[in-house]
Amino acid sequence: MKSKTKVTFLDFDEILYTQKISIENEDVLLDEFAKEFELKNPFDYQLSFLKQNEIYHCFLGLIREFPSVQFCYPKPLIFKALFDEKLILEKNFCVLISQKEYLFLCFYEGGKFSNFKKILILENFEETLKQGRILELLKHYESKFLLGIDEDFLIFLSKKTRLSYENLSNILKDNIFENLCKLSVNCLDENANFIKTIPKIFPLYAKFLFLFVFVFITSLTIFLIIDFPKYKQNKITEIQNTNLQNEFSILNEQKQNLLKDLKNLRHNIDNQEFLLKQNLSFLKILSENFKPSKNRIFILKDLIFWLNQNSLKISKLKFEQNVIELHFKDEQNFKNAVKNLNNKFIILDKEEVLHKLILSYKNG
Repeated sequence: MKSKTKVTFLDFDEILYTQKISIENEDVLLDEFAKEFELKNPFDYQLSFLKQNEIYHCFLGLIREFPSVQFCYPKPLIFKALFDEKLILEKNFCVLISQKEYLFLCFYEGGKFSNFKKILILENFEETLKQGRILELLKHYESKFLLGIDEDFLIFLSKKTRLSYENLSNILKDNIFENLCKLSVNCLDENANFIKTIPKIFPLYAKFLFLFVFVFITSLTIFLIIDFPKYKQNKITEIQNTNLQNEFSILNEQKQNLLKDLKNLRHNIDNQEFLLKQNLSFLKILSENFKPSKNRIFILKDLIFWLNQNSLKISKLKFEQNVIELHFKDEQNFKNAVKNLNNKFIILDKEEVLHKLILSYKNG
């Protein structure tokens, strides 16, 4: 159990946040963070992450902001204690915290952390609500209950959404965040700790390594003194073994490269298979409710060409007149579609949360 006096939390405005499906290498992830947030000195930051199902919630904090303690966590994680300690009964809730010029939203689903959003506070509640797409976010994360410390904004948002709300000060009275931090200490994941400590105890494997080196040097000295010719022959054998190991390492590396190429080939085959099924699905949908015309055939041809050319995967297609509604499989496909839009189409509307694009055909 962690000592409460040795645990601290980075505030909402001191962290950066993103989500990943997998983490293979923290250095690669840090590089992706640097590109996403345009960091000039990414190695001034330290990563922490929390895995929920298949999603990795990744936080980034400035190392110089870390206090001299053993445990330092992102503050958006402290609200898990509200459900764990039965201070609230609703599993799906959203906590809204306003600090300085930003509004911070912490989403929880099933009593577990789900997402963290940072929204610029504008001139009034209505404008902040609209520009931050707060209503869409609450719907997307199926929030059923609102929590916060800004009573006016809670009332305003409750009227807009018809969701019930509670002021945190009514639940925890005084020292809201301090009390939540203390309550959350025992339910925090070790991977979410920003502080990466080095064990002070001399590792057992290092002791064995030291012992091995000592025995090896001692034995080598005895061989040199007592039986140098035999030692020389053993040395030749050792060199041969080393050469064999090097050859084995090269073969193993070639094997790994072949496995990697096979994996990439399989991925390409799966991708092409998906696109083929997607095209067949288009044809089936359109054949059921399709009035042939030269113009609509050209539009369909250009649409399929664009999707296949960019390996874009969609989950839903709607085609009326010259207006096309596309629902993309995930956020990455949606972003790729916007970035690589065919010049024959015009974006009429887009919804990032739902991964939806509504297009118009220029020559239509």
